[in-house]
Amino acid sequence: MEDNCKNNYRFVYFVAVIAGMGGLLFGFDTGIIADGQWQITHQFGLSSWQWSSVVSSTVLGAFLGALFCGRITDLIGRRKTLIMVSYLFIVGTLIAALSQGWYSLLIGRFILGACIGIASFTSPLFISEVSPLDIRGKLVLFNSVAITGGEAISFLVGYLLHDISASSWRLMFLIGVIPPVLLLIGLKYMPPSPRWVATKFGLDHARKILTKIRGNDTAMINAELDEIKDTLKVKRQVKLRTLFQKPIRKVMLIGLALGVLQQVAGINIIMYYGPFVFNEAGFSQNISLFATFIMGLINTVFTIVALFTVDKIGRRSLLIFGALIAGLSLVALAWHQFNPHLSPWIAFFSVLIYMMAFAVSLGCIFWLMISELYPTRIRGTAMSFATAIQWLANFVVSLCFLPLFNALGGGYTMLIFAGFCFCAVIFGLLYLPETKGVSLEQIEANLEQGKPARLLGQQPDDGRLKGGIIPESQPAFD
Repeated sequence: MEDNCKNNYRFVYFVAVIAGMGGLLFGFDTGIIADGQWQITHQFGLSSWQWSSVVSSTVLGAFLGALFCGRITDLIGRRKTLIMVSYLFIVGTLIAALSQGWYSLLIGRFILGACIGIASFTSPLFISEVSPLDIRGKLVLFNSVAITGGEAISFLVGYLLHDISASSWRLMFLIGVIPPVLLLIGLKYMPPSPRWVATKFGLDHARKILTKIRGNDTAMINAELDEIKDTLKVKRQVKLRTLFQKPIRKVMLIGLALGVLQQVAGINIIMYYGPFVFNEAGFSQNISLFATFIMGLINTVFTIVALFTVDKIGRRSLLIFGALIAGLSLVALAWHQFNPHLSPWIAFFSVLIYMMAFAVSLGCIFWLMISELYPTRIRGTAMSFATAIQWLANFVVSLCFLPLFNALGGGYTMLIFAGFCFCAVIFGLLYLPETKGVSLEQIEANLEQGKPARLLGQQPDDGRLKGGIIPESQPAFD
């Protein structure tokens, strides 16, 4: 039985790795644009506003893709949605790489952005619905590792290829065709989500899927089917207003808050403008590009650390302590901005510590929590809406960073982002539930029973969360 369980888990790991290729696409295509800035603006004669619009078009496309495609995942399934996205990724990549001017570059990057927006919630959604509860956190974070890994790869590609020719940016972009091709191949061997299958075709079909991904562990299969059956008794019509009605409103607000806090905590001022930040700190252009790669690599490494600790330490503790350290690191970066005569290595190590802390907290906990908190029948729509608002916050931050930097200076700008990190700490302390080791169906049952936000991870037997009993007087966030 133990060997059988290991074999089952190997298949589930395989599913998570393949689905996580959507995260790799996400990371690569958001990261590679920063490396091509100097070449593209020179070759096409783009103004700073035109370049900002190229960067922002990707984010705007991601916002719209995430906003309007949630129902598609509920209609045609998570697997078929990823297949559709893979083909569109290839189309968008070719248009961007072969573009001859600003307009075609905008179109290509917008298509890629729409694909990023869809993949950014479909991949963790798919993984969460095929994962056993005891390793669900680890498997969902495969997607976050893939995102940060894609960013690190894009920064390395940019550093290695940025000066081999005047048009090497085209080759940088074309490399982005490889991940969607691999995703298409892998998806041929993937089963659909058993929870989605249950909603569309019934429990008998879901049992066949669970047998494939759980093997002969009949007890586990029956337990999961019983929980899925209970959730299917709750009939809800999925409309936008449904997401803000009781009892779903509380988990919707948690997801929205985490998504916005993730973006206003400053991550994409580093990802989109990393070379600019390091150049402003005093590094040369070449060293700034290499420093950006090191930053992306550290981000990947510590996302892997989160992968192996999130089901042991828990979601809530990682978010609180990680966001606190991230905020303090940005304060140190602001101090360097106020004292530019100091060594640029102070700024470099401040950013590295920030990336370590962010990677294990806001960087991954948002994606994990929105894949766990929402009821099955509305999970696709709810995740797409939360992801869309996250991308909207991303759009605002990416658009406002340079004007804010020029108006206030780097020091005060970094202090603003540090303040939002501290807001994330307070939010985690007051409202974030601990869902470690709790089934998706139990979370849904707690939600339907009207339990406060901080008690949504409560086990049914003793009313106790690991880490202590939470008084009923805690804020309900409802």
